[in-house]
Amino acid sequence: MNALRWIRSVLQAAFLVVVAASAGLVAIPGAGAQGLTSADKKLIDKLLGPGVLGSSASAEALADPASLLPLRPTTWTFRIVSGPNLGNTETDTLQPVPSDKATPWHYDAGHDTDYLLRQAADGSIVSPAEKDLGEGVLTRYDPPRPMLLKGAEAGVPQTLTTSVNVYDLGDTSTVTHSGSLTLTYTYLGRYQLNVPAGTYPAAVVKMDYNGSIGPASVEDTEYWFYAQGVGPVAMIEKEDVSAFLVYNKEDKYGKALAAKPQ
Repeated sequence: MNALRWIRSVLQAAFLVVVAASAGLVAIPGAGAQGLTSADKKLIDKLLGPGVLGSSASAEALADPASLLPLRPTTWTFRIVSGPNLGNTETDTLQPVPSDKATPWHYDAGHDTDYLLRQAADGSIVSPAEKDLGEGVLTRYDPPRPMLLKGAEAGVPQTLTTSVNVYDLGDTSTVTHSGSLTLTYTYLGRYQLNVPAGTYPAAVVKMDYNGSIGPASVEDTEYWFYAQGVGPVAMIEKEDVSAFLVYNKEDKYGKALAAKPQ
């Protein structure tokens, strides 16, 4: 897509109002298309490494979220490219949990985080809860935290306010902390991503969080990079929301796909 066409598509996107009813998300009318800003690029270059983020590709709407995160048993091997565990590898797995009807898929990120996933009625992929296995904490979101929103247009931010309840895994009937988060979800378009496993045209999703849970204030940003038929090929992740409560840890880190998933 040449520069003129890209500008035209961005201007058109600025006037779209997108409603993701199943997730409770509403696009911000008049906010203007944002796309990938210079600040985004600077942070991505810092945490994934210069040269990882390549040129822009076509930025069609997210018509089929399950093609970007196929819900099938998969194992990914990532290389940690920034943050406290720089140089280490991490194994992520996606597995079905037939006994869990509410969240029948679990995405285990390394040894510490378990994202509980389900596909919404409209085809979006959402996460109603996540577990911090290292600290023994469960965080639930209502409405669920979005992962991939069907119909999301490039550069059109969407906002969601979700209530948050935190539990000890040993007693998931008792809330230990509660609060709310305002999440701004923006599909930034597609870009060539150069990772150790190869080069992929990746859909880039940015999530900005702001709010308070119990005694803690939460303000953070994360990026997920998804390739068609592959799933995530890179991430810039926050520590778990519970990390702000449990051990006041705010490290951000990047990881990149090191080998083709199995």
